Amino acid sequence: MKFIQPNTNKFHFDNIFSEEPLITDNFLIYQIGDLYCESDTVVEAHKQEYELEISFISEGTGDFYTDDVKTTVERGNIYLSFKNEIHRISSDTFNNLRYYYFALNFKTDSPYYIILKHLQNNYSAPDNRILKIESIFPLMTNILYELANINTFSVLMIETNIIQILISLYRFHDNKNLSIYTADLQKGIVYNIVNYIDNHFKTITNLTEVAKKFFYDYSYLTKIFKIVMGKTMHTYLQEKKMNHARILLNENYSITQISEILGYSSIHNFSRAFKKQFDVSPREFYKTKENKESNKK
Repeated sequence: MKFIQPNTNKFHFDNIFSEEPLITDNFLIYQIGDLYCESDTVVEAHKQEYELEISFISEGTGDFYTDDVKTTVERGNIYLSFKNEIHRISSDTFNNLRYYYFALNFKTDSPYYIILKHLQNNYSAPDNRILKIESIFPLMTNILYELANINTFSVLMIETNIIQILISLYRFHDNKNLSIYTADLQKGIVYNIVNYIDNHFKTITNLTEVAKKFFYDYSYLTKIFKIVMGKTMHTYLQEKKMNHARILLNENYSITQISEILGYSSIHNFSRAFKKQFDVSPREFYKTKENKESNKK
């Protein structure tokens, strides 16, 4: 990368492996970096040498150009660039740009090569390069951390995080593209999610964990779940927790024990969720249960 103002960037953590790429099982990695711009920082126009470059906008705003087509980017955007394109970048004057990036080639025998072709097919237009998947950003910071703290298995960790990023990009579709998924495919995705919730509902405290587990965008996942199941993921999870809570109450577990088993941060939160589900509090449920048992005697 060349800078018109080479001394104005606040910092530039750039690892360039052009002479000797960082080689993994699936990729030849040529560049990984973190650029924090000043208002007059400009990345000069240059021809992309690598099959795929991915930029993650972590702060500020700016303009990315592909073949002279401008796209304004902001925090949370992901911008794609492909080989042989003319690419340049400029930061906003008052809201300075910061972005992470990596550039790589795929080994032709890599099973992930299909992801490159998918991205090229779906994002080839210069004015259609932005995706937004918040869950990807921690993966990129993991890569930068491994580079700054090279240790045993660092290269493997870098590759693992890149693979997760690529799979997330492959699976990403914004709201207007939901219709491209067939009903059968939607059902298959939701079946996997339902199965996961059924087996882990006790320990799930935040449904974004489930989206990350399957590398799906959370907003996309919630929409197709509602389409297929007729209820939200939150409702489904709460029903699983509450039905199990009722079983545990019948087995004479204490409210404190049940709250802990089901991963609630407090008895109050558990009791409120239980009453919302069954219109009685756990204590009222206990009393009703005791009265029934007493009457039987």
